[in-house]
Amino acid sequence: LLSSTMKTTCSAISAFVQAHKSGKSLVSVNRLAELIRGAMFEWNHQRLRSSPHPASFCIRAMVEYAKNLEPANDDFAVEVQLALADKIEAIPVDLSENEQQHNGSKSFATSLRPEFLGEPGSLFVNQEGDSRIYYKATLEYEPNEILDDRENYGIDVRRAYWVKQEDEWVELDSSATLARGDVVHVGLYLDIRDQRDFVIVDDPVPGALEPINTRLAQTNTRELSPTKDLFGTLIPKGIEGVWNTLGTSRWCFYRREIRHDSVRFMSDFLPPGRYRLHWSGRVISTGEFTARPAHAEAMYSPEIYGNTRPQRISIVAD
Repeated sequence: LLSSTMKTTCSAISAFVQAHKSGKSLVSVNRLAELIRGAMFEWNHQRLRSSPHPASFCIRAMVEYAKNLEPANDDFAVEVQLALADKIEAIPVDLSENEQQHNGSKSFATSLRPEFLGEPGSLFVNQEGDSRIYYKATLEYEPNEILDDRENYGIDVRRAYWVKQEDEWVELDSSATLARGDVVHVGLYLDIRDQRDFVIVDDPVPGALEPINTRLAQTNTRELSPTKDLFGTLIPKGIEGVWNTLGTSRWCFYRREIRHDSVRFMSDFLPPGRYRLHWSGRVISTGEFTARPAHAEAMYSPEIYGNTRPQRISIVAD
């Protein structure tokens, strides 16, 4: 009854740390660092603090790891350099004593100039001192042109928008138009050929839509109740068949988070198969909009991912 993935992971970390302390190397130090980073990620993104049983195992594992494998606590300096187009730019990093004591982290950013477009680059992180540092580098950009092709790097994901026209649900294409007040059903279809762990699907909400959350008291569920069972039939042509839906089994997507800017789906373990996810939204604005690609990713293996095609959405006045 008290078993959990985090409890098992943190118990394994404690065992590996004790083995390393006694001179027995059951796993490499790098692998152990990966495990502790994964546990810390889950700790920061789950409500573990409200459950004292797994929290006690996690805190114990982190303390033992820090005490035995990261004992150094000296004054260190970090230098970050970005090399682009035969130019080296130093990114200022200020690690004051106050930040090291109370925060321990520092964020910094730099803007890329237009002349860097298409040029290869390198990011250098140089450290002075024996303390171990953790860093994460991200690149944010907006493409000049919309890519029309889906991306499949281990996860095949498709997306379809459906709207009711003359008592029939039809799939939207680039030439279709909507009106304010229309209810749109969004279907996400994932084809998983190999088992995957901790897959997350993030579907950005177009600016013209407002997600409908049936769990909120002010939501008018009457207009949605006749269409709740339609999702089983709203399948794009060419991929008909049996699909696993949200919450139908233990080894499936089990959680959906509806936000104003995106709808996200979570899973712990996915065996090979086909999975169908869905959400609904209401058209609230007029104009031309772009539905950004939905992104599916194995959380601890980011090189395994898939993206849907983007789509243009046209909204006309009533």
